[in-house]
Amino acid sequence: MKKISVPAVLLTVILILSQAIRSEVYSYDGADQISRTVVHKDGTYTTTQRDRDTRILVRETKKRNNTLIMRSEFALDEKGRERKGRVYDGQNNLLFISEFVYDNDELIEERVFDSKGKVVRRLLYKVKVVSKLDGRSRPALVSYQNGKPIGDLVALDDPGVFSTTSHNTHSSKKSAGARPKPVQPGSASGKTSKQKRKIRIFKPRS
Repeated sequence: MKKISVPAVLLTVILILSQAIRSEVYSYDGADQISRTVVHKDGTYTTTQRDRDTRILVRETKKRNNTLIMRSEFALDEKGRERKGRVYDGQNNLLFISEFVYDNDELIEERVFDSKGKVVRRLLYKVKVVSKLDGRSRPALVSYQNGKPIGDLVALDDPGVFSTTSHNTHSSKKSAGARPKPVQPGSASGKTSKQKRKIRIFKPRS
């Protein structure tokens, strides 16, 4: 495997930072490029690499001084889509396990479990919530505690939201704002209403 020198990487980071480029989505277009680096507004950067032979995608987020913050590994299917994921901290401790649900070719849900296999969050891509950042509709996230949903549905682009997927890069910033409203359990649907939004409670596997 070809090695990349640290000076070259640092130079690339400096150039990207000077242009204030926003986070991008990793492309599964079958091109020869299998690596991508994205620089975030807080100065951290994320490098994503994909091995087409093993169908493994690895994402690492580091500080400006190259200190590892987080590492994620994803198992891909034959279409290059994420199916299973494992997230580690900078000391290689397992933090989260994730699985992805598709409707044909569309990602509709991401389920996040803790290291013991208990569900802690669900990202619902067909359920929309108004963003606090720009007022636009975004996919929703619901948090769980002891197998039950807590708090309000939060927009996916909220700075405090954590997603394990490689499409949603890590940010070290924390969210602030009003306390979320309680989530009302119910059946899931691809449709949204103006009044109440119901979701289906996902029960962890035994």
